[in-house]
Amino acid sequence: MQNIKNLIGNTFRDYQTNAVADPDMAKMYAEDHSTFQAVARYLETGDVEDIKRAAQIIERMDTAPREDIVIACGMDFGAAWVKEFLGWNVEGWV
Repeated sequence: MQNIKNLIGNTFRDYQTNAVADPDMAKMYAEDHSTFQAVARYLETGDVEDIKRAAQIIERMDTAPREDIVIACGMDFGAAWVKEFLGWNVEGWV
């Protein structure tokens, strides 16, 4: 799950960068960071029900962060896994 962890770290850095200069943007990054962490916790268990919960969280995300986490999942688990468990086709993207 290295790519997911990298995404979490990068999002936190984006939050820190914007914390003073653009509080609204920082809030958005903080929310994305929290959501990415929740998805990662569910995926780490490997339990099918937890993966379904992660997929539900991803489904409700805004477009840009959703694409980021889906691509990170594809890089970590493969395109076939993403298609089967998350319902997204990332073939050719990862």
